[in-house]
Amino acid sequence: MVRLSFFCIFAIKTIEEDKSMTQLTVSVEDISKLEQIKQAISLIRGVSSVTLKRQRKTGMERAVEDIQKGRVYKAESVEDLINQCKS
Repeated sequence: MVRLSFFCIFAIKTIEEDKSMTQLTVSVEDISKLEQIKQAISLIRGVSSVTLKRQRKTGMERAVEDIQKGRVYKAESVEDLINQCKS
């Protein structure tokens, strides 16, 4: 099973003397709720910014998706494969 993952990176002010920033990473599977989650977290006191970053699929994930969707070629030889690609 291949699924899209989106990550929300939240910079949260820490209550330390040096005023450094800490990040919290949240994985979100249901992207339809992404905007609501972003708004809810931005309401929390101490959150200075909310940044959304999409996780890219690896080559293996893309290859598995191609197989599942039937985007594969079968050839008897190299010449046969080349001929299929040309047409």
